Amino acid sequence: MTKKRAYTSASGKEMVSAEAVARERKLRYNGEPTGKTYYSLHRAGQRKEVVHVLKGAGYFAYKGTGGGAPGGDAQGESLNHVLFKEALATVSHTRLELYVPTPQGPVRWKKRVPVRIKAARTEAPVHRQAGAPFVADVYVEFETADSLGLKWGGRMCVEIKHSHAVDAQKQDELRALGMPVIEVDVSGPPYAYPIDDDATTDELESRHRARLKQMFESDKGFLKAVVLSNPSSNAYLKKLVDSQRNALAEQRWALEQLQAQLAGRETELQQAADAKAKSDERLLDANATLSEMKARLKEISDAQMQTAAKNNALERELARARRERLAARAICACLILLLAGIGYWQLAPSSSAQPEPPSRASGSVAQEPRGG
Repeated sequence: MTKKRAYTSASGKEMVSAEAVARERKLRYNGEPTGKTYYSLHRAGQRKEVVHVLKGAGYFAYKGTGGGAPGGDAQGESLNHVLFKEALATVSHTRLELYVPTPQGPVRWKKRVPVRIKAARTEAPVHRQAGAPFVADVYVEFETADSLGLKWGGRMCVEIKHSHAVDAQKQDELRALGMPVIEVDVSGPPYAYPIDDDATTDELESRHRARLKQMFESDKGFLKAVVLSNPSSNAYLKKLVDSQRNALAEQRWALEQLQAQLAGRETELQQAADAKAKSDERLLDANATLSEMKARLKEISDAQMQTAAKNNALERELARARRERLAARAICACLILLLAGIGYWQLAPSSSAQPEPPSRASGSVAQEPRGG
């Protein structure tokens, strides 16, 4: 335990510093003992009587040790432990940076959840059905907009780790009680008290508590802790179940919508398949009709080709006939000319042997009287 603090009773929560007792002895009793009994910093029921030794700034020592100062955390709470506990009990608001244990080490679970502390008590008893109550370093009642408030029922126990963590049996029993528990390590900065017990004073301790309070309540301040017990309140579980039911109902509704859409799609697909089948039938009919039309077109084309061939043959025959007719005309003309010529030559000699025409004879007769 620290040799600088002691309880004023065997079961109460009031503490006194060795420095304060030294001042009292010097001012009121001329250095003589106060006559009061002081107790070690153990849990209630485990405390031992200590005496104040007025050497230097003063310290407490177990009775029967010859005035020697006890030491070691196994003999009670350290001064670092006590100061942190006292400072935390005065904090009005802060943020929680919570980690949960894993096989690979603590991992962050909640990132700086703002909380308003409604009440905080040091050395608070946590009652159980059988046996003496547990004593929490600090019992905190808080409120927050985060789901953590409902999950933990707005309460938690804060255990302070200086050199020894909360033992396994106590953790298991606190979990069995359904009590949320977090553990804060104060063995190093920024939470540790940097002054040795031999050099501490009430003023330095007061400054340390004020520094911790200011740090926790600042805009960027937070309390970093590991969650040892993480129960869920009935209200939180009910809300979680209701939320899951609502989510399940929404999923069921969404599934029904999807099934309806699927049925509609299946109907559309069936209609499309039927339409495709009909289209295929029409396509087959069209292909058959097209084949028939192609065959008819081929027949017509063949007939046209045959007709064209016949026309060509007829045109050639007509041209030949025209040529033959022209040739025949030419031959006929030649024959006519030839016959005309032959007839002319045949008629010419006979016309020269014929008598002179009468006109010419009468002329001769008429001229005869004129000559006489």
